Amino acid sequence: MDLYLQPVALLFQEYASPTDAVFMKKYMRNQFEFLGIRSTVRWEIMRVFFKTYGLPELSIFESLIKELWQQPEREYQYFGIALTDRLLLQNNGDAIEVVEFMIVNKSWWDTVDLIAINIAGKCFKKNPHLIQCKTENWLHSGNIWLQRTA
Repeated sequence: MDLYLQPVALLFQEYASPTDAVFMKKYMRNQFEFLGIRSTVRWEIMRVFFKTYGLPELSIFESLIKELWQQPEREYQYFGIALTDRLLLQNNGDAIEVVEFMIVNKSWWDTVDLIAINIAGKCFKKNPHLIQCKTENWLHSGNIWLQRTA
């Protein structure tokens, strides 16, 4: 795992709850594995992590997201969404290809809706010239999750 991500992985392991993981997996219809970290705890972990370690260099952003998406536990994808949201606030928002990757990989309503509301919207607000082209492509993609986001 990338050096930037190792501390969050250690924190996630520390706060993992196998009991809660069973219920979380069942709630998501057994689509994904979970560490069992409740949302409020996960947000506190991420808040402390970002305060302590800051944000990564933009040059490694895409590889970090792909690495987070390779992890079996859903909490890593949630972390990737939070990371993307924070990075978009500090750059020009031109991350639409990464956003598309996040939408079409390990797709389910929990992440896709967060991405649509919090990330895709920010990308399009900062890059309005992409709205028509990308949303048209997504609507005609045949991918239900891209269509839902468009």
